[in-house]
Amino acid sequence: MSAPEISSLRTGQRPVMKQERTYKPGDDLFAEGAKADEMFMIQEGEVAILKKNEDSFIELAKLGKGASIGEMALLDDMPRSATVRAVQPTKVTIINRLAFNAVMEKVPLWLRSIVKIVSSRLRDANTRVGQTLLKDSEGGLASMMLLMIPKYAKTSGEERILSYGYVRSFMLFTGKLSPKSFSAALTKLVKRGLISVDKDSEGNQLITVKEYGALTLYSEYARAVSQGKRVPGSDLNDAHMEFLSNLGYVAQKASQQIPEGVMVPFSAIDFGEDKENRRLLNELQIRGLVTLVPPPKEAIVYDKSMLNRVKRIKKWLPAFEMKIEEEGSTK
Repeated sequence: MSAPEISSLRTGQRPVMKQERTYKPGDDLFAEGAKADEMFMIQEGEVAILKKNEDSFIELAKLGKGASIGEMALLDDMPRSATVRAVQPTKVTIINRLAFNAVMEKVPLWLRSIVKIVSSRLRDANTRVGQTLLKDSEGGLASMMLLMIPKYAKTSGEERILSYGYVRSFMLFTGKLSPKSFSAALTKLVKRGLISVDKDSEGNQLITVKEYGALTLYSEYARAVSQGKRVPGSDLNDAHMEFLSNLGYVAQKASQQIPEGVMVPFSAIDFGEDKENRRLLNELQIRGLVTLVPPPKEAIVYDKSMLNRVKRIKKWLPAFEMKIEEEGSTK
């Protein structure tokens, strides 16, 4: 018996070996809630990521050749967060916990710690939004940067500055993006004007988030679009925006701060026609942007932060909705 084999017996550990496994359509690689001891690299075929919904499953995403599955549970020792099922004849390479830990031991301690933190946050985010981060690489990159900013970004006014290398490592290791997909998503965010990629005086690459609030809104926008919804306030027209702008001006002269927000007496409205103003107010109330107080205290109540948010949405919406062709694609 060789020395490595004797050593493996003494420690009770099996030698790290490459294992392959095949699955037929309908076979589960693992089930939601199961204990995690392995991760998988897809060599051939395709699998579906499924989430339990009462007596059925909701399909969250499909992954194919080159994708990795299940590493998150090995990172945080939590049960599987979803079921993975083969939808085509599928061949995978298995990496067991021992092999995974052996690789992680070679990763710098700072990266190991950060990846585990982000993995935990990503798991929480996936639970809340149905794994939107995995279905949309651009929205996923925006969301990942938002997760990183509180702990790892430098602040300069509205700008937040992150290490390009950190962000790239997280997205490739935790976000399941290929280097090509990461570069494509990054380029799109640059073209939308949300970020820039620069170098510091020492030549280190940096990602600068130009407006933290705008990136937050874009993450919400991308998530809403993936769910077939709209971001509140994105459907307002010019008449709505003009009314809200005038309302903010009137509030500076005649308003009262109450727990629910800013209250403006309807009698203080000194712009526009009464009938048109009431129509616009009703539409804004339906959208949840204002609250109308009935007579005798007839007034308008709104949240000042909401007004600023709506203005920001309208400012950035054209950039959010911009159609950006993939580099090298043909029309």
